[in-house]
Amino acid sequence: MHIKTALSSAEQAVAAATKTRQQHTLVLIAEPSYAKAAKIFFNFATSRLTEAQQALNKLTAETAEYAVKASYAAGRVDELMLILDEAQRGSENTNYCIRHDSNDATADKSPTAGCIAAFSQACTKTAANLNIKLTAAFKKDASTEHGTASKCKLTETVSTAFGRDRGNFDLPGGMLVIASAGDFEGDSFKAYALSKPPVDGLKKERPADEAFPTVAAGPPTTKTGILAILQKGSQPPELETAVKNYYGWDANHNDDAVQTEITKIFGLSEDGTKSTYLDVLEKLGYKQKSDTAADPIKLFEMNEEMLVNATNAATATNLKAKAAAKPCTAAKAPKDAEELCNGKSGDANSCNETAGCNYNSTGEANKKCTLKKEMKAQLEKASQETGGKDGKLLPIDVPNILKKKMAKRKTRM
Repeated sequence: MHIKTALSSAEQAVAAATKTRQQHTLVLIAEPSYAKAAKIFFNFATSRLTEAQQALNKLTAETAEYAVKASYAAGRVDELMLILDEAQRGSENTNYCIRHDSNDATADKSPTAGCIAAFSQACTKTAANLNIKLTAAFKKDASTEHGTASKCKLTETVSTAFGRDRGNFDLPGGMLVIASAGDFEGDSFKAYALSKPPVDGLKKERPADEAFPTVAAGPPTTKTGILAILQKGSQPPELETAVKNYYGWDANHNDDAVQTEITKIFGLSEDGTKSTYLDVLEKLGYKQKSDTAADPIKLFEMNEEMLVNATNAATATNLKAKAAAKPCTAAKAPKDAEELCNGKSGDANSCNETAGCNYNSTGEANKKCTLKKEMKAQLEKASQETGGKDGKLLPIDVPNILKKKMAKRKTRM
């Protein structure tokens, strides 16, 4: 994977995971009866977010090193090409002076005839101190002369001149190591440049595509995307792990059992085309305080800022409901307390936060919030003990009744 692609993938994964967490946090607060599914998907998104952040951190730390490697390799090849260009026998279309095969009939016996540069340091300067850097980098002697069979060549063998016998090049304190190069053997550089050590050595030292990690895609933020990964056989390992962690199952828990549980938690239909949990998400909306904004905005249409605002609004609504919740009381009989609980059937939080009431999601529409059996018994007994002079029953404060009951038990103990 290319460095730019890897960085972009990590960035997108972080953004998607962050948004997913916001979506299911909103569900957790606004629809507490679906808390299990919301928590599990939130934890799944957190796992993906952690993976993406770790990959991004790794890429950030390594990018500097890869950049040095790439720029040095490119620069070294350019410098090598400059030396060879200045050392060629004629135009760029003729063979190089560094090496000719035995069939080169145009070679001249004179020391430097046909060679443009008598010394490697005679290369044309293209940057300050370039020749000094070349000499230091390649450890090249400063002369060229004819040799055996009237061939024009460098004083040293190419292998020695270009470092194979001198070991690797250690740069920036060992942070970067360039493999030794050289050894053209009997082949001309022009024909075998890519396969011979000077260039091939640099190629091998450059960061390969495999050096950059493949970043897992971020969790889906659309109904279609979420529905796709809830299907058996398509459930991501991180989602299965989130379910195992939620129930406290070990890592080796039966995969089929985990996948089946996922379909139950998210209310997936038998044909896999619907999910009760996703239906709730799709209907969840937020009414913005704006004359121009669409009203209300549905969850899957919200951006990150809207999700934050919607979550804050849902939290505020819950706090108001909690503050308004009063202890269950009976003015005349337990029937009054029962009716009070029934009146909170539309709000699970309000029901459960009202002393003496219990919320049952499977109950009848207007009787999901009911009076607890033990509380009903307490109220009936208290009703018989608290009659007034006029024959009417006095208001009964359930929490005080419970406190008195507990005090009596402690006294007996």
